[in-house]
Amino acid sequence: MKCSVAEDFILKGGEFYDAKMDHTKQNASLKMSVNEDVILLNGIFTTDKSVTSEFIMTGIGTSRWIQKPLCKASLGNVTVASKHVLQIKGETFGDISKGHTFQISDGAELYCEKVVVKGEGEFVLESNAMLAIGHPEGIYSNGAKGNIQTQKRTYNSGATYYYYMNSNPQETGVFQTQPKQNVIGKLIVNKSSTSQVLNLSQNLLLESPCMVTLGDIRSNGFELKVKEVISTAKLN
Repeated sequence: MKCSVAEDFILKGGEFYDAKMDHTKQNASLKMSVNEDVILLNGIFTTDKSVTSEFIMTGIGTSRWIQKPLCKASLGNVTVASKHVLQIKGETFGDISKGHTFQISDGAELYCEKVVVKGEGEFVLESNAMLAIGHPEGIYSNGAKGNIQTQKRTYNSGATYYYYMNSNPQETGVFQTQPKQNVIGKLIVNKSSTSQVLNLSQNLLLESPCMVTLGDIRSNGFELKVKEVISTAKLN
């Protein structure tokens, strides 16, 4: 079944399921697109009953994912479509279930703030997508640390990595990129004040300019190779 929500999707209570898997509906699934905010206040929100179900944040513009702890969310395939910006503004984010993928498409942006994206599924950041990282630990390829804590994590070497929020100091984290290892398309630092610091946690090679809008980068014993730095700050 296909469903398109032109404005907000709001769950205040009750139960929402993508499919009822029984003997008569083995191939049941849901392809649902939402153009604006997802607001999960209470109840049960489940989109992982079918391996082919997909929940898509789409449209040109910005939307928010606001989820309260009272809402239990089990997520199947979630896609942030190209040219869409998704901001996680709630206190939590639903678990990505095993066998499913949270995909940030080419040209899309995800702002995590300090919320952890977790679960037994996979997180995929495509080339030319942007991941905004607010967690003080940054991001990791393994372990229960940082903004992304799904079982499997794929970070593209052509993506943009944007470090922001007021965590001080904040770490880049230790993460592997594909197809080029320890290479990222662009690094942006935009902290809440000039005195706040981003520490490198590994060697990084940038294929595009490093932009420091607010804050400072410190090498922390590692090496950052860039073609050009656009900043008034210094790399200490």
